[in-house]
Amino acid sequence: MMDQNIIPLLTKARSFLAKYGLEGVKLKTLNEEGISMKEMVENFNSPKELVTTILQYEREHFEDIFKRYNFKGYNAIDVLLLVCKEINDNFFYINPDITQSLNGLYPDIYKAHTNQREQFSREKMILNINNGIKQGIYKEDLSPEETTNEIWSILETFYKNESLTGENFSFTTVMEKLLNSYIKTVANKDGLNYYKNRKQLYSVLGFGW
Repeated sequence: MMDQNIIPLLTKARSFLAKYGLEGVKLKTLNEEGISMKEMVENFNSPKELVTTILQYEREHFEDIFKRYNFKGYNAIDVLLLVCKEINDNFFYINPDITQSLNGLYPDIYKAHTNQREQFSREKMILNINNGIKQGIYKEDLSPEETTNEIWSILETFYKNESLTGENFSFTTVMEKLLNSYIKTVANKDGLNYYKNRKQLYSVLGFGW
């Protein structure tokens, strides 16, 4: 488990990268954003260690969503809506420009990160599809594994789309498109109606997009 004392520093560092990119890492800019080089040096032995820790924190932060909510007994579509809300609220800084830069600098670290994140995400997607089928809101003839592969392919296509990088990138837009694609792929008529009504309710309550 990660040292909780460094989490505020990691949050600042990740937000900084999202705002300025790697090319913006300069003493003046860091100071303007309230990031102390002295504090960074005291907590991380190298830039490589910092990147490794940032990515570890992202994975743990994502997995914590499922620990906090548990989701036992939840409707499968409500699980999707709540998870997407949490991701949208807490991972808005994830921009393909930045992650690809990190991949270029530290490919081994980044590959290990994405492999672990993918494995965890796929397990949760398969569980969600199985629950949705049992609850009668997903199509009965779905293969959870094959459907997860299909949805994952859609996710990667969206995330790698060049039109979503730089100033035109909108994490909220990507999340909404992915959620809509997921639902259209898995839900039956009852599920689609339930999703439409619940999404409207989330929007009214300020939980949606």
